Amino acid sequence: MKTPLHAINIDFSHSSEAMELFKIVKARLDWLSPSSPEFAFLHPVYLQLKQDVELLESLEV
Repeated sequence: MKTPLHAINIDFSHSSEAMELFKIVKARLDWLSPSSPEFAFLHPVYLQLKQDVELLESLEV
C-alpha cells in the first residue's frame, strides 16, 4: 500500500461539479497509455472521484 505524501481537499456544492471533474480525468485517462507515469498517477484519482460522485449523488434529494 502506498501512503500519499500530499492530499488535496476539494469541496463540491453539488454532485454535478464532482461529475465534471470525473469526466475530465476519465477523458485524460482514455487518451493515455496505461503504462505511462501520468496514467499511474491519475488512475487512483479517477477511482476516488468515482466513489465520491456516487456518494454525493446518493446524498442529494
